Amino acid sequence: MTYLHSQKTLRLAGILLAAGSMTAIAGAQTVTGYVPDLVPAGPTTGHCYARVQHHAQYANTAQNVTLADGYSAIEITDAQIVPSRKAIIVRDESIRYEVRQPTYRTVRETVMTRPAYEKLSVSRPQFRTITETLTTGAPRRYWKRGNPG
Repeated sequence: MTYLHSQKTLRLAGILLAAGSMTAIAGAQTVTGYVPDLVPAGPTTGHCYARVQHHAQYANTAQNVTLADGYSAIEITDAQIVPSRKAIIVRDESIRYEVRQPTYRTVRETVMTRPAYEKLSVSRPQFRTITETLTTGAPRRYWKRGNPG
């Protein structure tokens, strides 16, 4: 591949020419290997242009390639008629239902209709008069000053 680069300094173009790997075009001056279609259209004075050739780069990669497309083949053959004997079902198996009238009888048994429980109820208070004698302290003796006269 060939690239055309624009550089602002002439010193860089001199380094590129010294390397010997490219051809430079500066203004109207040409160096060996001049190709007119690689010159930029309307070159600017004071700018330096260099033609650079980069070598091709290769890499090994695995790639699936289709060699032949897949297809389907359809083959049509004539019908073959062969005489044979085989069993044929004349009537499918079936189920026959017989309807009978129900029979009844009377049975007596004890059935719990409600489980046992306790019932709490509120009743009116009852009052009565009780007379009791309460002891508020134990009997004791004490000395009391009396009248001297």
